[in-house]
Amino acid sequence: MRAAVTCDPYISDNVAADRTVSFYAHRWEGDFSRAVKMLNRSSAHKTWFPGGCGDNYSLAVLDHFWLVDDRGRATRPGHPSDSCGLPKPGGLAAIKELTSAGSTEHRRALSDDQIYELSHCWPTYRPPTAGITLPTSLPTGSIFCRFSSTEFVGTSWTTEPIDGLPPAPDCDAVATEVASTIYVDSLTSEERLLTVEIDGCHRVIADGYAPLQASDELLVSFR
Repeated sequence: MRAAVTCDPYISDNVAADRTVSFYAHRWEGDFSRAVKMLNRSSAHKTWFPGGCGDNYSLAVLDHFWLVDDRGRATRPGHPSDSCGLPKPGGLAAIKELTSAGSTEHRRALSDDQIYELSHCWPTYRPPTAGITLPTSLPTGSIFCRFSSTEFVGTSWTTEPIDGLPPAPDCDAVATEVASTIYVDSLTSEERLLTVEIDGCHRVIADGYAPLQASDELLVSFR
């Protein structure tokens, strides 16, 4: 065996302006005898007491991996399973203890629906619709879709509080840099658009509610 390649089980949280997310492939080299021995172990017999098995969702997600021979041919082996039918990850762990020979970034394009599923914001700009009643509860810690002159430029995460901001004064400046996300309104249980003006009047506008004035800390978190 010449090398192994493992791929991150998760994609990056941030979406780039070209609507892509990244993941990394890692190459490992060295003595594969221990890793191959562990991958070749027999699977255990199924338990007679399946109620004692843990929940699948509580297990760590394993990296995808391939073994590469001296001729550059790759094969994707499986894991032996334990008595609960779950994979024994010892072979993969042994591979990741070998010498790291470098990592390569790969990017994957997402559709608008996939960006919404990942980030809970829409990458298509929609202007906010202000109301006159102050909002009672807004989210803290959200992923926002960023826009420059209505063009999507990627996503950003902020942990700055939005609840409790003061009402925004009258202002006629036009914002060209904004961030928006979707949240569930606590009163109506409906999804609403929440927009932060990064320039212009620096307002926070939850659709249907009166604008609030963004804090300096909130604005800085988007820069």
